[in-house]
Amino acid sequence: MHCHDHDSWNALFSGASGSALAGVGVYSRGLGVFSAAGLPGSAAGASLFPHSSAIGADLFRAEPRFLLVSNDLARLTAKFLCALLPHLSLPRAEQFVAPLNAYLMKYQINTVRRMAAFLGQVAVESSQFRKLVESTWYRDAKHLKETFPTAFKTANAADYVGHPEKLANFVYAGTNGNGDEKSGDGWKYRGRGLMQLTFRDNYAAFAKDTGVDALNHPELLEQPKIAVYSAAWFWDKAHLNPYADHGNYKNLTLRINAKALGYNEREHYRKRATALLTRYPWDNWPGLC
Repeated sequence: MHCHDHDSWNALFSGASGSALAGVGVYSRGLGVFSAAGLPGSAAGASLFPHSSAIGADLFRAEPRFLLVSNDLARLTAKFLCALLPHLSLPRAEQFVAPLNAYLMKYQINTVRRMAAFLGQVAVESSQFRKLVESTWYRDAKHLKETFPTAFKTANAADYVGHPEKLANFVYAGTNGNGDEKSGDGWKYRGRGLMQLTFRDNYAAFAKDTGVDALNHPELLEQPKIAVYSAAWFWDKAHLNPYADHGNYKNLTLRINAKALGYNEREHYRKRATALLTRYPWDNWPGLC
C-alpha cells in the first residue's frame, strides 16, 4: 500500500499473426455459454468477432463476467504493460509478464473488470512497477504529516525528516504484529511488492499461505515474481474481486489505502487497462516500448 498511515491496514483481515483473432485459441464464459460453433475461426465466430476489429468493448460491457481463460487475451505481454505504463521500460516489463499471467489466473483475477482494477491499483502502488519497496525518506515535515496524520498528532515530524529507518520504526510500531520502535519491525516489514505489503502479521500470513519465507526474508518481495505473487495473494485475501465485479472502485481503493490516496490516478490506469484489454492486439497503441 503506497503512502499509507496506521489506519490503512486496520481490520483489513478481521501473439497473433494475420487477422486480429488469429491464434487466439479457446474462449469460455462461466458455464460455457459459447459452444464450439461460436468460437473464433468458425462461421459462427466470424459473426461474433468481425475481422476488422478485435474483441469489442460492447461485448465486455454486456457481459462483464466474460472469462479470459486459456487464450492470448489473457496472456499479458511486455508490450501491453508498456502501453499501460508509459514510464516502464521493455526490459523491466518483461520481468513481470510470466508472474502476472500465472498469479492472476491462480487467484481468478480473470475478467476485464478484475484485471483492469488490479492493474490500476498496482500501477500506483508500485510507481508503474518501478518501486517494489516503500521509500520512507521524506524531505519536509508537512508531507510527513499529510501521509501519516495519526502518527504525527503529537510527535514532531521534523525530527523524522531525512531519517527513513527511524521514521518507519516509529510510524509502524506496535501495529499489526510489529514490535516497538526498538524492534526494528517497522523498517523490516515496510511496504514491499506490487501492492506494498506492510506489517509483520501480513508478511507472516503471506508466508503461511504460500510457503515463501517472507517473514525471515522480507526482501524476497522485492523480486518481480514474489512482488506479483504477494499482490495477487493480498487481492484475494482482501476479497477484492467482488468489488471489481460490481464496479465499486472507490471502496476497493479504500480496502488498499484507508484514505483512497491517488484515487484519480488509480482510475486513470484502470480505465486505460480496460481500453487495452478490450482492443486486442495492442501493437498499434501509442506508448508501446
